[in-house]
Formats: sequence, C-alpha cells, structure tokens
Amino acid sequence: MGVSGGLFVPLARLFRKRVVLNVGGLDWQRSKWGRWASGFLKLSEAVAVRSAQALVADNAGIASYLDAEYGRTSILIEYGGDQVSLPPITEKWRQLYPFLTAPYAFSVARIQPDNNIEMILDAFAQSPRRVFVIVGNWNSNAFGHELKARFAGCSNLHLLDAIYDPEELNVLRGHCSLYVHGHSAGGTNPSLVEAMHLSLPIAAFDVGYNRATTEGAAKYFRSSAELAELLGRVPQNDWENQRRTMKEIANRRYRWSIIAAKYAQAL
Repeated sequence: MGVSGGLFVPLARLFRKRVVLNVGGLDWQRSKWGRWASGFLKLSEAVAVRSAQALVADNAGIASYLDAEYGRTSILIEYGGDQVSLPPITEKWRQLYPFLTAPYAFSVARIQPDNNIEMILDAFAQSPRRVFVIVGNWNSNAFGHELKARFAGCSNLHLLDAIYDPEELNVLRGHCSLYVHGHSAGGTNPSLVEAMHLSLPIAAFDVGYNRATTEGAAKYFRSSAELAELLGRVPQNDWENQRRTMKEIANRRYRWSIIAAKYAQAL
C-alpha cells in the first residue's frame, strides 16, 4: 500500500513472494516535499512498480500514468464510502456549533499546499455572505499556523481543529449545503467518496482525478476567483440536484462490497 517502501519490493521477489502493489497516488508530486524527498519517492515508485507482479490503481488517472510512464497495466480498485452515517443535529451540536442552523459550506483536509486550502479560503473571504467551515490540522506546520492567523479575522470563516470523533465530523459535513474539495494529488480521495455517499453537492478542484471520481458531474474550479464565481453564479437548485447524482455514482462504484470483491479477484 503506497510506494515509499518501494526499494524493498525486489527483496520480496528474492524470497519468491508475490507482490500486489496499490500505488496509492503520486506522492512525489506533492508540493510539501522538497527536492530530495521528492526524488527519493520517485525512485521508490519506479522500483516498486517495476518489481511488483500486479499493480492496483485507485483512479483512472493513476492507471493512465502507470501505463504511460512504465508501460504497466493496472487493476482499477477505488475505495468504499458507505460506512459513513448522517447523525441528526441535536441540541448538543447546536450549542457547540451555532452555524448549523443556517446554510454553510464545508471541507475537511490536511492543511498542506497541494490541498489548495489557501485558494479556498481566499474565495470565501471574497464571499462574506457565504459561511465556510473547514476542519484540519492547523497546528501541525508553519503553513497551517500562517493561514489560520491570516484568515482568523473573517467572521464567515470557521477554522476548526482536527476532529477524530466520527459522529461529530459527520454532523458537520453531512448537513452542509456544499462540500468543497481542494485535493489536487493522490488519485481517488476517500473523503470525497464519503461526501458523495452523504449526498452532498460538490465543488472540486479541477484536476483529472477529481473529475474521474465524480464522473464530471460536480462543479469545478482552478482558482479562488473561479470558486468565488461558482458560489455567486450557480443557483441553489443546481446544487440540490447534484445531490442525487453524487449518491447514484457512490452507490454504483464506491461500496465496500464492490471494493472487497475486486481485491479478492485480484489476489
């Protein structure tokens, strides 16, 4: 699972072990890595991909990359998201999060550059009438500290620390009026799949991975200006109609019974 330990995959071949490798995304492309770390991850990827007997790609974009870069065919196996639930908004949650009583947009992500957090915050800062709630690990790096300090004065932005309780997280994301997904690397993203199972309308960063996951049926942006335009231009009915489409795709492609059957066949 992943290629960071890829230099050791040839050792498994020496002991006649069969290796099925889930590439897990193109980690070397993530902007958080420096030159040396990125180079190491690219080397690990090359060794692992060339040494494994079978490859699993979690997104059509990853499958195309493996074919073009290494001439290797892969098995497309994504992720399930049907384990998520939609808890009701109780008085406890209303007291803790008063914004739950009105429409709001939502995102949950690691606070790192390749998730386009700054871009998204800029867009909502330009749209002060739209409430935006984002959950992330703000205190884990200088980038997060800087962003939180910069946008703390915007009254329509709620920058919440990481939440690990599933019920609390699902209350916040499950009742939002719009889910904003800024991830730009890594293939199919589990949090996006979960949002689709919650029947959420989605505005996603315009990259091939996200288009493949949502079958081109979400709304997409490439800049803070484009996202701000979406927030002001798209009628609420369009967002609401998208809910059914996202749920239909999720039920058809992203259920764990489907994923488990694909892994069983591959193995």
